[in-house]
Amino acid sequence: MVKFIDIDPKDVNSLGQSSSSSAILAAFMERNKKVSKLDLTDKDKTPMHFRAALGAYAKSHEMPIEVFMKHGDVYLTRTDLTNTNKPIIDKS
Repeated sequence: MVKFIDIDPKDVNSLGQSSSSSAILAAFMERNKKVSKLDLTDKDKTPMHFRAALGAYAKSHEMPIEVFMKHGDVYLTRTDLTNTNKPIIDKS
């Protein structure tokens, strides 16, 4: 089973200063973790807004990130990492 790691925006400078999709997704990529849950406490937008905005940004910029919601929480997952946070090697 995959372990879920909470992400606290206060721990990542760019998240604390900005809620832009590019800043959030860049901070997530830098974490080098397979899956993270966003802490949206004290944010003025709804989780649905973040899911839609982040998903659209990741797709339009062809980022290896999928965005989904479960029980009202927003999760980000990297499609280029294995469950042990190692890069997926294309053997084709």
